[in-house]
Amino acid sequence: KLLVVLGHTKCGAMMGATQTMLAAQQAAQGAAAPGKSALEKLLAGLGPVTEQAQYELNANGGSATAEEIAAHVVKVNVFAGMERLLAYSEPIREKVNSGEVQLHGAVYD
Repeated sequence: KLLVVLGHTKCGAMMGATQTMLAAQQAAQGAAAPGKSALEKLLAGLGPVTEQAQYELNANGGSATAEEIAAHVVKVNVFAGMERLLAYSEPIREKVNSGEVQLHGAVYD
């Protein structure tokens, strides 16, 4: 049995989450923050994966663009989804640990 956490390239949600994170960072530096829409509030929930992607891309002093971050967020989110499944689903965790189920991540173009 196989369980796949699947992401896709050029994901609009990941770009929106990246833009929301970057706007929040600018606001924290004193830039005027626009009012948040309901969609922006939902996208803010992806903040941890967007921040992780930005950190990974900029770890060596780089300055990744929003497009580069959003592309990497797709991969980071797949791994985060796999981690959440194992952390919060005892039945899945048990089946993966016993070898009854394989858990894989993938990204399609």
